[in-house]
Amino acid sequence: MPSQLSQSPENTLHRLRAEYWEIPGLKLTPAQAQRLLGLDRESCDTLLTDLVSTGFLAPTRDGAFVRRDREGRLSRMLQRHSCATPPDADRIVR
Repeated sequence: MPSQLSQSPENTLHRLRAEYWEIPGLKLTPAQAQRLLGLDRESCDTLLTDLVSTGFLAPTRDGAFVRRDREGRLSRMLQRHSCATPPDADRIVR
């Protein structure tokens, strides 16, 4: 099996898309995606940017990336739990 560094950009892109399809709710930071794919930071950032620009991924507020559904929306679960702002988030409790 070839190392991730020797795989073509198309194969690496296909692998990352497959990971997101196979694991519902997958949320990866750029560093995690880099380790998973065995890429340098610049290559991984380019790959993630491409997947965001095509509507496959969406960045979260904490800098991670999640898959959008087929209509380009975030899954309901992610909207409720990891991407939604609580209604009282602007209140500061002292």
